[in-house]
Amino acid sequence: MDMPALLGYAASALIALSLMMTNVLRLRMINLSGAGLFTAYGLLVDALPVAVVNGFICLINLIFLVRIYARKQVFELVYAKDPHASYPHHFASFWADDIRKFFPRFALDEHSDAQLILITRDSVPVGLFVHGPYQPSGGLEIHLDYVVPAYRDFKAARFLTSQGVKACREKACTHFYLRDPSAAHRRSLRRLGFSPDPDGHTWSRPA
Repeated sequence: MDMPALLGYAASALIALSLMMTNVLRLRMINLSGAGLFTAYGLLVDALPVAVVNGFICLINLIFLVRIYARKQVFELVYAKDPHASYPHHFASFWADDIRKFFPRFALDEHSDAQLILITRDSVPVGLFVHGPYQPSGGLEIHLDYVVPAYRDFKAARFLTSQGVKACREKACTHFYLRDPSAAHRRSLRRLGFSPDPDGHTWSRPA
């Protein structure tokens, strides 16, 4: 198979993959890569219309990516102590199937002493964070750290982490930890500074 054909197949695969993304940022980035390869493919095989159209698609994707990164977004944390509070409970129920992919054993009703925190992005609820009471040992156990698919660009997670560290230090908390995180969740935990403890069942990070 020659180089133009390889570029064409790779570009097609990336374009198809981009259409499967629920996260707009990932969709734009992958689509940009696919359109870039199609532009190169069009130039190599002297298909000027293919090159021009995909070059234009690259430009559109770049404009939207610049807007996404340049736009100032407002994040807020909304606290609700009661696990039966109407909206957090509704949020957890609505996203229950997706939550189970990352937290298969999580059940909101089992954490009567937990603190519930809704994460909003431009006043839109995008995530739910549930943690236990502060421990005398200095640890804070995380029961749930969930963001809806369309907003998984780590902006909400980083905002929550920064605010959580501040609040944790005010309570003389020294570290955050989770017990037996699922394999699907571990990659995200590593990006947020968590690492497995020697026991192999707990993941933690300093506050």
